[in-house]
Amino acid sequence: MKKKRIIILVVLFLFMFSIVSCSIIRISYINRIFPDPVIKSHMIGEIITGGNVSICIDEAELYNGDEIESKYNFTNPAQNEDGTRITGDQFKVLTICLSVINNTNEAQEISLAQFYAESLTWSNGIDAQLFPVFNSDNKDTDYLDPQRIELTPNQIKKVYLTYTMFHFQFNPIEWEKIKIDNFDLSLSRYPVKHIVTLC
Repeated sequence: MKKKRIIILVVLFLFMFSIVSCSIIRISYINRIFPDPVIKSHMIGEIITGGNVSICIDEAELYNGDEIESKYNFTNPAQNEDGTRITGDQFKVLTICLSVINNTNEAQEISLAQFYAESLTWSNGIDAQLFPVFNSDNKDTDYLDPQRIELTPNQIKKVYLTYTMFHFQFNPIEWEKIKIDNFDLSLSRYPVKHIVTLC
């Protein structure tokens, strides 16, 4: 009986050891094939060349929700955990003015969905509900879709990227002290990750 128990334990140990070994080998293999991206840092006003299309961050602003509601007649549809509507003092909007440059003599298309605003404790994609509000001066219908921006040959388009943050995503002390230089804009195009400091 004791011998049988020892044999079962040895078999279980060997089985677990082989699973762990295979996992480590597989993870090492994947990390060798897909290493961490190269990080390139940029500042506002610097052109980031990406082949057929380049971008340049022109400016960034941080608005309180009250300003957005009054200036743009916008009501945020988000709700608190208790089901009450988010009020103007409970959200902020980071806007980033971006120049998208077509470097070719042919029509091009770029997806803006790859652009993320982030800080040490927060990260978010484009707010699709606010995007058309900030880009309403542009008559092109493609501006209403942040997933896809179409460019005619050699065209430069100004686009406003919008990122909404809510009070419940931060602790109260962080929320009161939020300012523009807490944030970066990141664009990941593996194997390179571009980070633009917004101060």
